[in-house]
Amino acid sequence: MSCEYSGLGIKKINDLSVKTSYTDLMVNDSDNVTFNSEYGTVKIKSAGRINGKCQYTGLRFGSISSQLNLTSSYGNIHIDNIQKGVKNVTVNSTYTNVNIKLSDSYVYDFEFLLEYGNLTGSGGLTFTEKKEKDFKSYYKGYYKSSGVNKVYIKSEYGNIILGKS
Repeated sequence: MSCEYSGLGIKKINDLSVKTSYTDLMVNDSDNVTFNSEYGTVKIKSAGRINGKCQYTGLRFGSISSQLNLTSSYGNIHIDNIQKGVKNVTVNSTYTNVNIKLSDSYVYDFEFLLEYGNLTGSGGLTFTEKKEKDFKSYYKGYYKSSGVNKVYIKSEYGNIILGKS
């Protein structure tokens, strides 16, 4: 599906693959969403898997239950709830702040790479590696236990803000 210069609202869909330009996309519930977006917003209240690429797009996700894979440039990412069952979270961002809330019962390994950005909300994390030099930072470790799930976030010119849901 392709949308340009419009708005698209979907209440419930199993699988959605969409390309948008200058469009606001709203999905209430989906098992699997794949999107490529330029200039607009993408809001998803509940999804199993989300795979997305975007530029100049604001992203707001409610609850994610299986997997998240995002690449974003010049936008903002807000994620309200990474649920316990999510196996992989991968975010590559440039000029984008990443605000992500993870379930307190979500156990994961993490790897955070920042260039010209800061990590906040890291209380409770166990660091196995921590490098901070000039304008670059690298953090590796786990939350509660190692070897279960994986969270990887790379942010250039943006911050990573962690929270609990």
